[in-house]
Amino acid sequence: MAIFQEGDKVLIIGGERTVDNWSDADDELVGKIGTIKIVFEYPTSGLMTDYLVEVDGDEVAIEENYLTKVTVTELTSGEVTPKQPRVNYLYVVEDEDGAYAKTFDRSYAREIKAELGGKKAGVIITAYAAVKEIR
Repeated sequence: MAIFQEGDKVLIIGGERTVDNWSDADDELVGKIGTIKIVFEYPTSGLMTDYLVEVDGDEVAIEENYLTKVTVTELTSGEVTPKQPRVNYLYVVEDEDGAYAKTFDRSYAREIKAELGGKKAGVIITAYAAVKEIR
């Protein structure tokens, strides 16, 4: 059963066109919003459901896993910008001996944790948030 229906607004979140697979989105379409025109379902073959999506006046076939649904309130400038977290966390990479690094970048903290041996070595990441300013 298809996740999306004709007329749904969708954001293209991934995919790349290859010679053998015509139904993947070009990289230039990633981040654009389109409208579902036709739903192609293949219930007996086990293939992924495809959708014909109208984007900027053109139509392109895109697989289900490269789309996400958007609501009308999210449509402002034609593209959806990632939402910023309400809290800016400070990530501290530490073990029982103390802190190794402090950063606001979660992925960087994860890299450091992996380099230090990860969970097996007892390395953890603690996220701190400013919940109240003390004067």
